[in-house]
Amino acid sequence: MRSRIRQKRCFMKTRDEELKGAGPLHGTAFGGRLPRLGLLASATVLAAVLSACGGGSTASVDPLAPAEQSDLAKAPDLYGIDSSGVGGDGGGDGGAAGGAGDGAPLGRATVTLTDSQGNTVSGTTDANGKFLLKYKTSVFKPPMVLRVVDAGGNVLASATDESAATGKVHRISVNPLTDKITSDILQGAVTGTDKAYDGSKLDASKLASAKANLLASVSTALQTAGFGDTSKFDAVKSVYAYDGNGVDAVIESISHTRDPGTGVTQLRAKLTGIQNNADGTVVSNLITAATPLPSSAVALPSNPALTYSKLNAWVVELNRCLALAPAARAADANCINNTGERLVSNSFKNSSMDLAASYSNLFSNTDRSAVQGSTASNPVVLFTARSSGSNVDDIAVVELTINQPGTGPLAGSSTTPISYTSTFVFRRDDNLTRAVAGNWILKGNQRNFNWSIEPEYFRSTQANPARQANVNDGKNYPSFATAGLRLNFSGASFDPATATFKASGVYAVRLTGPGLPSGGVVWAPIDTTGTSVLRILNKTGTIPSPGTLTTVPQRDFRMGGVTLGGEPLAVWNGNLVYRADSPSGTDFSKIQMAAQYQAEIYVNGSSTPIIETARLTAPIQAPSLVTSTPMHDMSGNLAAVAPPRAASSTVTTQWVRVAGAPTIDSASTYYMYNSINKLIVASANVSDALSVKPTSTSVTISNGAAGFPAATTADYLELDIYGRLARAYYAQGYVYSP
Repeated sequence: MRSRIRQKRCFMKTRDEELKGAGPLHGTAFGGRLPRLGLLASATVLAAVLSACGGGSTASVDPLAPAEQSDLAKAPDLYGIDSSGVGGDGGGDGGAAGGAGDGAPLGRATVTLTDSQGNTVSGTTDANGKFLLKYKTSVFKPPMVLRVVDAGGNVLASATDESAATGKVHRISVNPLTDKITSDILQGAVTGTDKAYDGSKLDASKLASAKANLLASVSTALQTAGFGDTSKFDAVKSVYAYDGNGVDAVIESISHTRDPGTGVTQLRAKLTGIQNNADGTVVSNLITAATPLPSSAVALPSNPALTYSKLNAWVVELNRCLALAPAARAADANCINNTGERLVSNSFKNSSMDLAASYSNLFSNTDRSAVQGSTASNPVVLFTARSSGSNVDDIAVVELTINQPGTGPLAGSSTTPISYTSTFVFRRDDNLTRAVAGNWILKGNQRNFNWSIEPEYFRSTQANPARQANVNDGKNYPSFATAGLRLNFSGASFDPATATFKASGVYAVRLTGPGLPSGGVVWAPIDTTGTSVLRILNKTGTIPSPGTLTTVPQRDFRMGGVTLGGEPLAVWNGNLVYRADSPSGTDFSKIQMAAQYQAEIYVNGSSTPIIETARLTAPIQAPSLVTSTPMHDMSGNLAAVAPPRAASSTVTTQWVRVAGAPTIDSASTYYMYNSINKLIVASANVSDALSVKPTSTSVTISNGAAGFPAATTADYLELDIYGRLARAYYAQGYVYSP
């Protein structure tokens, strides 16, 4: 006993010495207050300290061994959890503690624990991704699912068949490894760990084999990361930090995505550059028990890829600069980046835009400087790739969470804190000598035109019970979901000399790639301004003559559709130029994250197209998966869409928010007055779209002085809300068919 006491005292002294020597940014990319380091930050630390103290043998200490249940009262100190990470039921007599990460800690993210009976507790991770959720042990019953959701709506899950004893906490980490385990034990009716479900949908009898398969897929990589014996590793219950070392070096080496056809979790080798087939589909490099992560693909410090340590150093320096007042920032030689060799390349270009235009919410002061006090956090490398002509993987696409205390005048002068995610494209340059991220620097996608691609999903609810039949009879229009590709191609490109957008002279764009017709889909201007967003012209690939205008308002090509019950959508009309010929003819399994699309861009004065390419940053899910995505409740709009309806100067769209649903950025009317042959499309932005905790429940839409005419029973009325979730665009409609 005395020997144990001596060891413990020495261990505590060592941790105290570390705390005293730590600066405000020591070991974290997030700055601010340093969390309690904890008496048992990891088994690896414990083993090292015991050895240094000379107390007892460390032979029996396995740094990967699953954690035993520990005292609830001591859990924050034991695991180094800041008070901001303690949540759940304040009266709970037990709990679940762990850490959330995806290569880097997932700080300030929403974390929720749900048991087999649907009981739920929630909270927020602290700055280092750690959390403790308290619950009543007499109420919560296993199996349980834990989900963490970041500011962009990205979901990672974890599962346990354990519950806490009274006065205890059990360990449950959440990251891509645990998401794979959870996916493998989900019942077939649940189409992905990102969907709404509770612990009853987990098959706990498969948990041990799922963990064993996961271990087999990463065991060699764990050995490469420094562990001699990996047999005890439990991705859910082992204790490890998200710091780029040890277990996290392996997590950092893995890219997480979901199969777009089935929703099951997929793990890929992140540091092995994406390869695309000639048709743009992704060459498979999945990590499984049969094809484990190789040692050569582990993110060791010597790896030339954009590793955690490099990316974290870049984030820390960016946040240091953002904390300065604009005048002080402008006077700081390291922040102004004159040489273009530290944070941002002098040749930065992102879809024609400079840095400030690319991230206009952040750089929204009148002088186009960044809003003071903003921070970047939760850096995640989505995938790496190889630029044309390069013989090394020199592109890294990164997602960051941006937190702002508000916005500047160029973005509405909001005083409400906002949080959102954005993608950043880094380039490798082994000749760099001053770059904060080593041999990597922020450079943008280098495209000359202002465009991007993303998945788009449309969920429509039919409010008229008499029109719900899935029959193509010209009358019925059932509730449905569609999935497709959205092309955001602006006719205006950025002019860096004047910091303004000017007409680019583009008269047509032909896009080819996975899920599109073999000849491609053509987009064209919808008006003569030269600066509006292009819309779909045809799906034959035929390039029009300059000056041709489209009359189609859609910019998304819809690849498939189903009723909300999962049946192929009979009311499809494949003759429409923005829809595939058939609602069920697209193989969505081929439209993976990083699928590549080619744009042939036709500019006035030349018949030779300019070629640019882009990759998806998220897969396009099959519409059958979209039917189970959480969506907001719009049923309160019945009076606004059910005719007859009196004339009005405005229309109010309302909603009841649902956890896990897309953001609500804007709303619009789609009022088709068949009685007077008139269509009115009017829209309004939602003021708290990016707020950390949005609370809005409605927005008022105006149609100017004309207002909205009275509607008869022959008219079709529709209200839509728009937003984003997990790097995809969502439209949700509430309609009443006559």
